[in-house]
Amino acid sequence: MDWLKRKAEMSMGKLFIVFLLIVFALALTPTIGETVFVATAGGNLSATNLSGAAVDILELVPLVWVFIVVGIGAAAVVKMFEDIS
Repeated sequence: MDWLKRKAEMSMGKLFIVFLLIVFALALTPTIGETVFVATAGGNLSATNLSGAAVDILELVPLVWVFIVVGIGAAAVVKMFEDIS
């Protein structure tokens, strides 16, 4: 039973690190969104070299960023709980 307690304590430390990394990555989301906004010239297509389709794809970058961060966090948590049992 002692080995299970040690494993749980180790996993809690890893879980805390994963949580901090997710918070840090999600804190970067406004920066990514602002960069995309500037790159697309705020929807003013005459001020940018991007076509309509490229602007639409570029505007999906913040959403993809959030999905990737949350997905990696969820996968890390699932992996940790699989290691405990």
